[in-house]
Amino acid sequence: NGAGEAADVYAVEPANHYTVSGGQVTDNYTGLVWQRGRSESLMAWSAAAGYCAALSIDGVGGWRVPTINELASSVNEAKVGGAIVDAAFPDNPVGCKAPEYWFWAAEASKVGGEGWGLSYCDGFTGWNVGASGAWNYFPTANVRCVR
Repeated sequence: NGAGEAADVYAVEPANHYTVSGGQVTDNYTGLVWQRGRSESLMAWSAAAGYCAALSIDGVGGWRVPTINELASSVNEAKVGGAIVDAAFPDNPVGCKAPEYWFWAAEASKVGGEGWGLSYCDGFTGWNVGASGAWNYFPTANVRCVR
């Protein structure tokens, strides 16, 4: 709702972007409600939907795995090495190039049936098709559910 930043100025996170309430974070721009934390452990993409379906936060159910576009809406474009708003989503992995920085999305890839993910290192998206050690190798990842 503004003119935006100049080309040579870093993006600024809107002051009222998120509202935190207990274990839930409401994105005041998209209307999505996010799990404030993340899965306690890394898991295969095939387990992510079951994790979200069983999740109850503050007595509220109805959670699901976010789409890749929904995940991308939670990226703070002004940050790298942790491209997320820490005040809203604390205790995220910091750094890059390891499975723990990836979060699963709902979409399956057309190659091999593996899922798409987003790296909170820098907001990059991709699917798990790489060889061990490659940027796109994450046979397990985190899950942050949405409703």
